[in-house]
Amino acid sequence: MKPTASGRIELVVKGLTLVLGCVAAILILGLTLLPSVAGYRTYIVLSGSMSPAIPTGAVVVAVPVDPTTLKVGDVITYNRSDIAETITHRIVAVSEDGATPSFSTRGDANAVNDPWTVQFGATAGKVVLSVPFVGYLYHALGTRQGHLFLVIIPVSVLLALWLLQIWRPSDRPAAPRTADETQPNARPATIAAARSATGSQPPNGKQTQPLRRQ
Repeated sequence: MKPTASGRIELVVKGLTLVLGCVAAILILGLTLLPSVAGYRTYIVLSGSMSPAIPTGAVVVAVPVDPTTLKVGDVITYNRSDIAETITHRIVAVSEDGATPSFSTRGDANAVNDPWTVQFGATAGKVVLSVPFVGYLYHALGTRQGHLFLVIIPVSVLLALWLLQIWRPSDRPAAPRTADETQPNARPATIAAARSATGSQPPNGKQTQPLRRQ
């Protein structure tokens, strides 16, 4: 049986709502709850200095590594010492003159190296994954409009569809009635006729005799 037009619309709406709900759940779990459990950190890229490899609005995932394992070409995330700013740039040179290595960095879209060197303590943040444009969605979740669109509306639509499924009358056709159901007196009449033909006794088991005059 092919679905009706209203049924197809309902399926499309349900599918889109589920997709939005799943995207919101994955963003919330992957960017806020899982990092503290899995040991990685996430950052939203706010500029295009690493384009085209890491565009503006991307989310990068950085894992802690030993600084001595880093090499030229790796992308690292670090905090500047002079201002409160987090930088995600690529290593272009490594100097091992001191007790710990220092790194020169540059954005892929920049023409010159950064005017500072980077040194880490026990661990360094190495970027292992970047997901384009997810940062925009994550930022939207923090706004009232984004929270309404990605969380409240999908949940409300799913709840409304579920209630509609419960209260809507069934579309299945009624089962056809049999001949015995449409003619309730047919079977008793047949039985009565059979009894008359065979001369069977009444169902209470008593025999009747004709009256005789003494």
